[in-house]
Amino acid sequence: MGIFHKYQCLPCAVWRRTSGKCPKCGSPFKKREAYSLDYRDVTGRRIIEDTEAKSKRAAEHLLGGKNKEEKKRSAPTFKEVAEDYQKVRSSQKSDKGKRDEYALKRLLPVFGEKKMAEILERDILTYMQEREASAGTVAKEVRTMKSIWRHGRANFAVVNDPFFNVRVKEPKRPIKNLPALADEARIWNALPEEPLPLYQFMAFTGARTSEARLLKKEDLELEKNLAWVKHKTRSGDIEREPVYLDANALQAVKTALSKSPEDSPYVFVNPKTSEPWASPKTTFRRAMKRIGATIKSPHDLRHLFVTRLVEAGVHPDRGMRLSRHKDPRTWMRYEHASTEMLLADLQKARPQGEEAPQGKKKRIRFSPEEMAAAIREKGVAQVARDLEVSYNAVVKFCQRHGIQR
Repeated sequence: MGIFHKYQCLPCAVWRRTSGKCPKCGSPFKKREAYSLDYRDVTGRRIIEDTEAKSKRAAEHLLGGKNKEEKKRSAPTFKEVAEDYQKVRSSQKSDKGKRDEYALKRLLPVFGEKKMAEILERDILTYMQEREASAGTVAKEVRTMKSIWRHGRANFAVVNDPFFNVRVKEPKRPIKNLPALADEARIWNALPEEPLPLYQFMAFTGARTSEARLLKKEDLELEKNLAWVKHKTRSGDIEREPVYLDANALQAVKTALSKSPEDSPYVFVNPKTSEPWASPKTTFRRAMKRIGATIKSPHDLRHLFVTRLVEAGVHPDRGMRLSRHKDPRTWMRYEHASTEMLLADLQKARPQGEEAPQGKKKRIRFSPEEMAAAIREKGVAQVARDLEVSYNAVVKFCQRHGIQR
């Protein structure tokens, strides 16, 4: 370990620490003028690295820097690993690491100066208990911390795993209350006439704002009642997905096409600029605020679309194809049943007029003398039928009171 000069044969790519001849071609080794470094990394792997340093002092300085860097990697702090994670991993995500940045604003004040080896399971559980935020926010922060830990184990000398028994479950919150079917007319009447087909297309197909706004004419297959929209996933990939058009959605598309200039490739176009609508969110929010509606964003129209599918009793498999959801848990967020829906399900389970089974058994409320006279006259079986009790109940009654059958 240390610094040394290589004796090498360049044509054969063979080198030794001492002078001599090449074992392959027999030519004498040539001494490399610059020094080479010999050291071990944090995993114990031996590394030979060539440098451009021709003086012994410069080479020793480089070797000291390498040893210091490896020592630092052997006991990194959470902040050092998090910064390296942001540069290498987080910056490659579709959101450029914004979500991780938000999580680290909360994590660094607590764990930033601690060494990775000093962070234990109880520290993470204590953070989860004391963090005053929603369960979903805490789950995202802990998942970010777990990703940083995996990065540390792969690139630093991090061997402990405090997440072994930590289970993070992010609850899927139910979608907020949406307007009733009768209130939808108020929404359409409040919106301006020009962008109205765009909002109606979103409500009748479940398309997202960016998908509907950038829908092109070449993506329409009106004879098949189809429209192909482009959706950007969290990984940054672009997916082309089909949207099915019913009569209302088809009418909205035809209305938009009649107003769209022929030279424009887009379906929903601002007539003043001949370009896609630049701020459909602002227009929608102003209109909803004016009438005091419960929905605030155009994306709520997608929630409205899926909620109508759930209320209509559409099977989840077919509903997820229409809404283009990948995770069944997302579909379950819309299944927040109202009181009317629950009562309707109860009515289906037991139609009105059908007699419900009795929860308690009938008891014999006659005196022993009356029962003895009835049994002598009719018999045990007939008495049981008349009283609507079981045969064994009459037998036990007779045994208890000493009645001869």
